Amino acid sequence: MRSGKITSSNVSSHVPVSMITNIAVPLLEKFSNQNKKTVQRLKWNEIDEQLYRDTISEKLSDIREDKTTSENIKTLTSILLKASHLAVPSKITKLKGPKWKASPKVRKHLKTCKQLYSKWKALGKPENHQSKQDLKSEKKKLRSQQRQEQATDRRKLYEQIMDNPSSELFFKLINRNKSKSKTETSGLEIDEIGTVHPVWESASQSLLDVRKSMIKARMLTGTYLVQADKYKFSQYKINATCLLCQREDEDLTHVLTFCPALRKLV
Repeated sequence: MRSGKITSSNVSSHVPVSMITNIAVPLLEKFSNQNKKTVQRLKWNEIDEQLYRDTISEKLSDIREDKTTSENIKTLTSILLKASHLAVPSKITKLKGPKWKASPKVRKHLKTCKQLYSKWKALGKPENHQSKQDLKSEKKKLRSQQRQEQATDRRKLYEQIMDNPSSELFFKLINRNKSKSKTETSGLEIDEIGTVHPVWESASQSLLDVRKSMIKARMLTGTYLVQADKYKFSQYKINATCLLCQREDEDLTHVLTFCPALRKLV
């Protein structure tokens, strides 16, 4: 037998082609707040009832029998929306942009910081330049103003709780402290010795009311003992899980808002 070597060759024609194309590669879009909307909640407890009735009565003539049911429903909906817009005050619950509400002073510092940063960036961001020092100084003023306003808001809340205690203010205080690891609250104090706290003034002489007031006072002062506190005090030997529902750690927020076992008792 004679062995042969088989070789293959590419005999197709290859023609070099040179071309120039214009390709537009879209850049990543920067995060923008333009598509966000400000969410507001209507405060129905402060409604102007007379204005609400007058607005609806004035527009009810737009609902006619010659229109379809669907058209009349749309008309009625627009009438109610317009009346609520005019007669019911609203409260902003979600802002367009930052989640915190910036005061005019804070906005002024923010604007100055942006201008100084743009100036520093245009110079190539030099480390040892006066523009960077100015930016650093303005940021310090911004943070200082924010801390002052936060402290003022806390003080106002404490004064409201002390002067006019209510469940709404109490839960507002709890929600404010949700992100904090400590359950203590500073600022709930009485200046004059012998002055009775509103928690005790609102309680009757019955044993049940006295016990309720004791629990409220301990919660307000951060001395109410829960499983999470026992867990820390026992050097992590006692389980921090809620003994009633066995679902999650028992802290003050869990007791007041999340525990399903306690919710059934309300």
